[in-house]
Amino acid sequence: MVKFLATFLAIALAFSSNKPRHNTHVVFRVGISGTFYCTKTKRLAGLVWWDGKEISPLPVRRRGGLVCWKDGVVEAGYFESGRKFNGKKISPQDVRWALTGGGLFLKDGIPITAEEVSKREGLSSYIVSHKNYVFILVHKDRRKISLGVSKDGIPPARLAQMLEGGFYALLRLDGGSATYCFFNSRKPKWLNNAVGLPQK
Repeated sequence: MVKFLATFLAIALAFSSNKPRHNTHVVFRVGISGTFYCTKTKRLAGLVWWDGKEISPLPVRRRGGLVCWKDGVVEAGYFESGRKFNGKKISPQDVRWALTGGGLFLKDGIPITAEEVSKREGLSSYIVSHKNYVFILVHKDRRKISLGVSKDGIPPARLAQMLEGGFYALLRLDGGSATYCFFNSRKPKWLNNAVGLPQK
């Protein structure tokens, strides 16, 4: 089953993590588990930039991701070493937030196959085809986003096909046993990181 939990302006998205500790005081109106977490290093494994600060560095390989610029417009594309996004050098100070995940499956309204995502981003077939995952959908206006959860639902490439032309981008975040959604609370202590809409 695939469920969309909330839609809100991209600029309002908040992030919380245990290691490194960041925004642990945030109370979410709605939230989902976030980017990749490395069980070996016990730290975040995917790029996260927040309000001018690098919370987690970019992995060595190329990764699909989203950037919310300071004016609230979201751009989908690929991060590469040297702090490049879509071939241009950027820094955390340039953006409101930036995230990578487990595959960019929809870009400019066009779906990307699991095989192509795996090839472009160096992700395993297990990650790109798993049916349990959380994701961010970017609307066609590139200012609104929706958070979603797939629990025993459909693989992200299939979801992207279903959403073709209706949305700008689909970024799969974490998945597998880490797939989790919650409401009206701080991030549960056992959950390593989360993204969502904070309460005012």
